[in-house]
Amino acid sequence: MSVPLSIVIPTRKRLQFLKMQVKVLGKQMKQGDELIVVVDCDEIDEDLMLLLARCTPRHKVLHLHYLRESEEFCVNFARNAGTAMVSRGCAVCEIDDHDIALPNCLDNLRAALAAGADYVFGDSSMQAIIEHEARRLLETWPDVRHHYEPGGFRREEIAFIGVRAFSMELWQSLRGWSRDVWPGGDFDFASRAEAAGARED
Repeated sequence: MSVPLSIVIPTRKRLQFLKMQVKVLGKQMKQGDELIVVVDCDEIDEDLMLLLARCTPRHKVLHLHYLRESEEFCVNFARNAGTAMVSRGCAVCEIDDHDIALPNCLDNLRAALAAGADYVFGDSSMQAIIEHEARRLLETWPDVRHHYEPGGFRREEIAFIGVRAFSMELWQSLRGWSRDVWPGGDFDFASRAEAAGARED
């Protein structure tokens, strides 16, 4: 029997991608799943709220306001804040706003968790965001397709991937995402999970 997923999406200044992600995930969500959007020191768009109501069976929105001393490291603060809101009995699926989940992504994550994995990384397509002369440029989506094989971090084949799921118990035992790693912290999370004896899939 598969465990329901609580999908946590931290977001900042990527509304276009967030809306695309919500539409994609809404088609993959099942009864018992929930979506938690963490708006990280940014505005909340009314169209986004309507989209969430239309596309998702259950959702929560957390609006963070705090002094951002740096753009770096804040994403893991937002991830931890969102994961703390996960409903009891759900596994955590944490997805970047611009790493659009491929079809069947959530089902594949469910299957891996049901098979006993403590954490698993999934497939996504990412649009590159390029900083150039004080302007933010967006490449045509999808730009890069990420596919992760277990042990990829350990083999130094990859440094990060935008779709990951894990048991709530693992997140609690690791005391959440590290606040002092950049970018993202996937390698750090996988390394600490492995050291704690968690099973990856």
